[in-house]
Amino acid sequence: MTEHTELIKSQRIEGKERQGPKISIEIFYVRHETREDIESLTRLFNKADIYIPEAFRWTPQVLQGFQDVSKGIKRPKEILSRFEEPSEWKLALLEMIYKSQKPIIFIDVPMGHEIAKQVLSSQGLPEYRGDFRSFIEFMKVYFKEHAESQNARQNFMLATLPIKIEEVLANNPRLREEDKVRVLLSLGKAHTHMTESLEEDGYKIARVLGAEPTFTLLEEATRRRMSGKEVDNLLAAQASIETLFLGIFGEELEEITQKISKISAFARLVASRFDFAEIESIWQKWYATKRLIIGGERPYWRIRSFIEERLKAKGLMVPESEQELDNLLEISRAP
Repeated sequence: MTEHTELIKSQRIEGKERQGPKISIEIFYVRHETREDIESLTRLFNKADIYIPEAFRWTPQVLQGFQDVSKGIKRPKEILSRFEEPSEWKLALLEMIYKSQKPIIFIDVPMGHEIAKQVLSSQGLPEYRGDFRSFIEFMKVYFKEHAESQNARQNFMLATLPIKIEEVLANNPRLREEDKVRVLLSLGKAHTHMTESLEEDGYKIARVLGAEPTFTLLEEATRRRMSGKEVDNLLAAQASIETLFLGIFGEELEEITQKISKISAFARLVASRFDFAEIESIWQKWYATKRLIIGGERPYWRIRSFIEERLKAKGLMVPESEQELDNLLEISRAP
């Protein structure tokens, strides 16, 4: 039994164990990309009694802003500037909750918390200089540490959830007298393990995918480690070439599409076409001239033409429009 399960059992809101409303939770796994991603979320939000958005490194000012928008005290655009990275997606999220009068709570790790610092420090690949086989082991350590930080964040959310729901019920007589209270939790694709964890804790869970999640190989490796599975040499190597590809071409791809899921899918497609020996040869060729560095400063432009030649040999190219990108992804899905 996990530590968070023991903690939750000791702090249980007891929705199913005491007199009071039964708690049902819908988890909507949403891509934080465009306004269109809010449409399906809105249908669930309209039926919910309590809403919990993902809010990594939140501040009291941001939480108050959400609550004020829900009450209609503040308009969405007045609150948007409180985000570290304002976006159309976040504006659409605020517009969804505007004047809804629904309780908004955060269960994510707040700004300044040690877990938040741990997650941030484990996100970016540190600079690495060394031989390829040692690099593969370096990548495996990175996946392990990143997974540990994400699991710590997830456990924090799981332990905080019953406490925050109880606070809402204590301050809301109407909800407290209901037979059933519906909680909507929206999370990014990286947190799909939350469903199983909450079911283990005794909640009635409905899992809803806003869209089929697309994981980069880097994310896939981290998810494996989060589940206690090992990352083999090939996956570690392909995740590294995927990182190299995004370092070279990522900004160009962002110019042709706002949908990060498409860029992720294409990067994964590219990386999956390289076998272990090919990736090792790229490393040896370019590291020998001290031109390939993973992490830190990245003079990727120096190997751009080399990578483009390799892609061309595999029947791939870097798309110049979103339609070209869609066509390449469609072809890759064909049986």
